[in-house]
This record gives sequence, C-alpha cells and structure tokens, in this order.
Amino acid sequence: RSRRIANAKFTSERLVMDGRLDEPAWQIAEVNGGFLQQDPREGDPATQQTEVRVLFSHEFLYVSAVCHDTTPEKIVSNDIRRDFDTLNQDYFTLLIDTFNDGHSGYYFAVSPGGSQHDRQVSEEGRAGNTNWDGVWYSEARRGPDGYVVEMAIPFKTLRFNREKQQTWGIHFYRRMRGRNESTYWSM
Repeated sequence: RSRRIANAKFTSERLVMDGRLDEPAWQIAEVNGGFLQQDPREGDPATQQTEVRVLFSHEFLYVSAVCHDTTPEKIVSNDIRRDFDTLNQDYFTLLIDTFNDGHSGYYFAVSPGGSQHDRQVSEEGRAGNTNWDGVWYSEARRGPDGYVVEMAIPFKTLRFNREKQQTWGIHFYRRMRGRNESTYWSM
C-alpha cells in the first residue's frame, strides 16, 4: 500500500471541543477515510467507516473523527479514567511523528465517552512513556450512527522543529471492542 498523506488546512477560527463538527472550518477540511482492518481480517476494508479531518491554527492542531457504526449498541465505553485501558473498549487514536523520522512521537486516544489516553512513543513505537500527561483537549459525542471525537492539541505540548514548512508523520487507528475489530488508516 502506498504512503498516504493527510493535508492539514489552516483555520483562524478557534474551535470549541464539544463533539459537534458544526464550525465552518470543519467543512473545508479534507476527509481522510478508507481504513483497513488490522484484526480480524488484516488488509480487508473496515466494516465501519471512519472519517478523519485535520486542521491547524497558530496555537493548535485540531483533529476530528466521525466513527460511524451501524449497530451503535455494540460500542463499548466503560472506563472514564485518564489513560483508560485500551484493551477493553472502543476508541479513536491519533499518532503523530513531529520530526517525521519514524523513531518517536505522540499517541492521543479518545473513547466514545470522552476519556483521554496519551503517551510519548519512542524506539519506532516499541516503547512508550505512559506517565507522560500532555496538555490537550478533547470531547466525544455519541449519536444514533456512532460517535464523533474532537481533539485540540496545543503546539506548545509538542516538540518539533521550527521550520516554516512542517511535514509530520501521522497515523489514525480505531478500535471497535464490541466487534473485536481494529482498523488503521496508514501503515
């Protein structure tokens, strides 16, 4: 599979993290979809669609995910703690490699109930600092067709080079515990 690119669009609008994508900026953002299964049938299309949008302002990286589900009663969200157990519930994850070197980055996950899980990753993702608690904002909102996640990550939370043109590695992942399905956007 070829390398995928998510283009972040600039917005001067300050977005409200409420799990609603009703600000005009979300309407201009590119939609990133086409997730594939990691489990149970690696490489097959995801059984449920996920649409991810990426925006940025002078202060924040904004990411939203519309996690469609044709049977929302199968969504599992039972741990409301910070750094929730990712094995036993649904969630959407953003992984960013701010230096685009494949060695280190940041992991941000949000459950359908709005719980956050974050960590720094290193050694090409094999090691993670789960004690890292970055400053970031998110909200999730459940609906009759699944759930929506909104994230706002302040740039001051992240380490990256200060060049005017930025190219970061980015990856999106979705876990559907009630279906025992894991999906990814790019590998």
